Amino acid sequence: MASLETWEDLADGLPEAEDSEEEEAFTPRHAVAGTSEYVSAQNQPVLLLDLTALAAEVGQTDLNIVREVVVATLATGFTARSDDLFASGHCRHSERDRADEDRRRMEVERGGAVVTLINYPVDIDGVPLGVAWGSVRSASAWEVVDELKEAVAGSNRSLR
Repeated sequence: MASLETWEDLADGLPEAEDSEEEEAFTPRHAVAGTSEYVSAQNQPVLLLDLTALAAEVGQTDLNIVREVVVATLATGFTARSDDLFASGHCRHSERDRADEDRRRMEVERGGAVVTLINYPVDIDGVPLGVAWGSVRSASAWEVVDELKEAVAGSNRSLR
């Protein structure tokens, strides 16, 4: 038996595939939905921020001031600032339709912490929120990509 040195050696013994066979093997399972239509008022992304922990970290007792400062800071560069909040562990991602339940669960997990909801801006780094979030939440042509998108949608990371 001859040994195979490269992938090309293996390929030399295989019949040529016709282009139509290749195309059929990778036919999308469904039509791809448009990305910008996906974001509605119910499923817009939101941040859940543990005000109690953040206030303790910065030495502030007034949670309203902490929230105002965070919102103002996010307005100066949402992606970088939200990355910082996610990295701190004080912030989680949610969607509006499940945010109340996620907020209550986060408050219980954190021993009665005060958790606030912060909306995403209308655009992120010059990209409309509907397009950015739609690219994560809209259906793709392949199931494995949709599974990856679900993981991305549920992660506590920025949309960048």
